Order: sequence, then structure tokens, then C-alpha cells
Amino acid sequence: MAYNRGMERWSFLNALARRIRGARQMSAALLASGLVAVLACPESARAQACPGCVPLDDLGAGTYQGEQGGLYPGGSNDVPPAHAAAALHAARGVVPRAADGTPDPDGFIGVLGMGFSNLGQEWREVTRRVEADPGVGGHLVLIEGAINGGATPQLKDPAGPYWPVLDDRLVAAGVTHEQVQVVFLETSAPPVPGLTFPGSAEFLRDELAEVVRLIHLRLPNVRLVFLSPLSYAGYSSIWLTEPGNYEDGFGVKWLIEDQINGDPDLEYDPRRGPVRAPVLTWGPYLWANGATPRGDGLTWLPGDFESDGFHPSPIGEDKAAELFIDFIAASPAAQAVFRPRPGMSRSARPVDRAAGLDASRPNLALGAAPDFDVFEPELTSIVASSVDPHQGSVHYAKLALEPSNRSGQIEAVGLTDTTWNEAAVTASTAPAFDGVASRPIAIVSSETLAEWDVSQWVAATTTPAGGAVAFGLVKVAPTLLATFFSKEAGRPGWLSVAFDHEPGGIEPFCPGLPTSTGATALLLSTGSASLSAADLSFQLSNLPPLAVLLPLIGATPTSLQLAGGDVCVGGELVRLPLLQADAAGRASFNVDWSAPGTAVLAGGTRALQAVFRDVVPSGYRTTSALVITFRP
Repeated sequence: MAYNRGMERWSFLNALARRIRGARQMSAALLASGLVAVLACPESARAQACPGCVPLDDLGAGTYQGEQGGLYPGGSNDVPPAHAAAALHAARGVVPRAADGTPDPDGFIGVLGMGFSNLGQEWREVTRRVEADPGVGGHLVLIEGAINGGATPQLKDPAGPYWPVLDDRLVAAGVTHEQVQVVFLETSAPPVPGLTFPGSAEFLRDELAEVVRLIHLRLPNVRLVFLSPLSYAGYSSIWLTEPGNYEDGFGVKWLIEDQINGDPDLEYDPRRGPVRAPVLTWGPYLWANGATPRGDGLTWLPGDFESDGFHPSPIGEDKAAELFIDFIAASPAAQAVFRPRPGMSRSARPVDRAAGLDASRPNLALGAAPDFDVFEPELTSIVASSVDPHQGSVHYAKLALEPSNRSGQIEAVGLTDTTWNEAAVTASTAPAFDGVASRPIAIVSSETLAEWDVSQWVAATTTPAGGAVAFGLVKVAPTLLATFFSKEAGRPGWLSVAFDHEPGGIEPFCPGLPTSTGATALLLSTGSASLSAADLSFQLSNLPPLAVLLPLIGATPTSLQLAGGDVCVGGELVRLPLLQADAAGRASFNVDWSAPGTAVLAGGTRALQAVFRDVVPSGYRTTSALVITFRP
């Protein structure tokens, strides 16, 4: 696939206008003038390509300064089979979770982007696409967690300023630490004077190892981290330049290889020792040698970057987002995370109305401006979007806006009146800010995304017929002027909504380990979680022939990882009668959910799993598990 598609999707002049920071107006005369070429082609754009730098995925078994290429050991770009199986096993353990981290069919799966501001710009474009894709699971909540200067020293410091900012962003987005389960990490380490390759790449490897260990501690249910080095820096006018970004790829490669080779400080499997890190694999590999096409056609051109030659322009954001989306589509582990789940759907609509309100100029209409401001007490803003016709109830709703400068401590307040006209509304005619307020967003920069959980207001004011939803933006702390892009700048925000067609339901979790059959023993179900339907039954498969099983019902789902498998039922346990698999390794059973000992009411949750003995390997094994939240 060729990736030089940005010019087909974006007007160059409009893209430039969108990215001039803090712009209040962009005249047609300026856009048509020769100044555009000067602004778009910085001095650094004449930088030379990285000499001798062959992209790792093209280098393969070849070498760079004596070090073998390829993304994985042996010069290969394919995940080694055992590590691929570990990544897929981890991904299958990524399930919707309640706020306390227990599996819950009505919960969330948090997917977090972490690292440099570059990742922030790329991630917001990924988020825009994923949240508008009806084929992506409605339980997924993407959170932008990148920061300006988000290098490894900031990310690895548990007492530093990064983690409180991330904490605030999670709160504003309505996601807990325990619900975050997947991280896409794109960062670098500051250059060390006098340290050259391969020492510089080894330094990054060690820094990243500290970061992923801290991720495990601070976000305890993260099971997968997808790693990417930064893209090409040959045009850069800041401290990250080439061949530094190219050589960073070796640091990522060697970190993943250390985990593959069994480094105990990167252990992810409790059966081999204390868990210290999630499973690590490559995410999208973003590097290409400037204008020299990579094997798949990827190039990085001056127009792909802003005037500093380093941060991506809208064309570059689009190109990087393509790489992320293509990676997700091609990775079995990522697909297991992003897949849709029954009973849930999603949609996203752009913010189609936005206007600033200036109390000092109460009769001035500002709805045609390319951005809108918030700075109490004088400046507030209002925005509106719409919700598609849908079935079921609103499960989750998020308002996302792109800041055009550094801002923070803004909350989104619901507006009952959605009939205002963008072109005419003023501070004196604006509707009352009379609805539910979101949590305030933490400080964000112009390279990131402001995201508010607005589920309560959207659920309270919409019907299955859909319709308009409006919000007022108010600063709750007098710190910084907040400015956000509008549709007139070509960067509208959006409102994404997930709909739950069947509250409750059945969710697989705890995927289990292969048995002597070579496959994982599965606990499956047919029927529904409806107590009145009483049609739920359970099937077991991939068992050793004639295996004897003990089915267990737990009051709560849990995850106690032991040598023979994950025991995923907790609380008060009920042991059902023993079963024996047939010669094909299959068995089935039913449960009377009204009987003493197993009785449950609508809204109640139960976890089910079976334990059995296996011969090779010897000892007990567990099947996969199910968590059920019952409906009437």
C-alpha cells in the first residue's frame, strides 16, 4: 500500500490555515500569496536524508553498523509464534470492565495513547476515525494521554507531573485506571551528550523498560503495549534529529526482544515469576527515510510537517493515522481488542455549530470565527452536535474538541435549548447553561485532544429518534485562555456515542491456556441472559477426551492467575455436579437460576468456569470463563 495520499484528502492551503496556531482570521489574500510557500517550506526542509538508514522492516536480516534489522529477532518482521500467542492470549483477556476493574458486560475497555505530542496529534486523528467506525466495539473508549515533551524521563517518573495530568484526563473522559487495558506508546529519550549508537539505542531500551513497568503498576489491567518510535526527523529544527529517530527503532526492537528472550524484569506471565510488565509488541512502524520510498511506499515529505519540521501537519497526521488503522486491521491481537461485541453499537457526528460568547461585547455574533474561546468571566462558548437514531439506551458519550492553544480546567455544561443559530447567537441571546456539567478537562496543549464524558446529559436529553445535543464551555479555574478550532477552520470536534441495545448480557473473559489437545478449553453459551426466557445453556469444547470437569459459579468475576490457568470465579462459590467430556472432548450443562444456591435476580452478576485435570501437561487446567449480568 502506498501512503502518499495526503494531498488527495486535504487541500494544502486549507491544511496550512488549520494548523497556524492561535490564528484569529486567515484572509484569502494571504492564502493565495507566496507567503504560503515560505511558511510551508521551513529552512530545515532542506535537510539531507539519513545516510545509510534503511527502515527496519526493509533492512530485514541486513545490518546497520553491525546490528541486524527486522522488527523481531532473526531479521524477521513477523512476531515469533510463541510471542504472538502470548499477545493474542493477553488481548482475549481485554474485556469490558466496571469502574473497579471487574469484568462487566456493561463496562468499558480503555485504550490509551501515551507519549510525545506527535503521538497526540496522530492519536486524535486515529480517535476521530475509530469512534466514527460502526464496526468497532461500542465498549471501547479511546483516551489521548500524550503531552508536550512526553519523553521517557517524564513518563517513567511516578512522582513527576505527567501522571497527575493523565489521571485528570481519565477522570474527565469517565474512565478509571482499572478500565485502561491497552496502551499505544510512542516516545523517545533525550540525547545523551557523547553517547552514540548502539549505546543511544540501548539507553532508550532501558528507559522504555522503566516506562512499561510503571504502566503495569499505575494501570494494573493493561495487558498489551504496542510500541512505536517516532517518524522521520530529517527536517527537524528541534533536538530530535536523524539518525536519532531511526536508531530509536533499534531501542524498541531490543526491548521487545528482551521480553521475548525471558527478561525477568519484563515478565508478563505469572506462571514464570512475578509480573512486571504487559505483553510488548510492535505497533505501527512509522519511520521512513524522508523522500526515499519505503518498501510499502511510505515517504515523509516537508509538507507532512509543521514549520518546526518535526510535528506532523494535517497531511502528516492523516498519513500516520493510516499506519495506525492499517496496523489495527492487520494485527490479530489488536483485532481481538477492537472487535465489535454483541448488543452494542456506536456512531459519531461532527460538532456542526459552535460560537464564542463575549460578555464584554454582548451583541457581537462570533459564530463564523475559525475558533472559539473560553476564559471566565467574559468568555464562554456553546457547541452543538447531533445523535443518530438508535436502538437501546446511551451507554457512553464523549465530546471531543481540538485545542488551538494550551488550555485547561474547562467543563462542558448541558444546554436544554438546542435551537440557537450559530450565525446570530450572541452573549445577550445565548441559551441558559442549565444542564448537567461534566468533569473539567485537565490542562491540554494544542497538540492534544480535549475529551469530556457527557454520557449523563446525552442519555437524559436524547430519544431513539436522535436529535440535537448542545453544551456550553465554561472555565472553572482562571488559569489559561482556552481556544478550540471550529468547523470554519476545518477541524470540527465531534460527539461519539455508544448505544446499549441489551443492558447486561454475557461476556467471555479469562481465555485459559492450551491443554494436551493443543487448544484452549472453551466454555461457551447459547441462549440469552434473560431470566424470563430461561433459555441459557452452556457448552464445553476442546477438552481432553473423557476429562472430568468441575463447573464453578462465582458471585463475582476475578482473575487469580496460577500455574495451571486463570481461576476467574471469586466470592461465594457454588460447585455444580461433576461432568465428563465425551470422546470428542465435549460436554454441556444447564443451571436453574431460580434454585436455592444458584438463584439470581435481574441485574445480578455471576461468573462461570470449569476446572479439570489434564495428563499432558499434568495437573489441573481451567476453561475460559463467562461473566453474565442477568436481565429480566
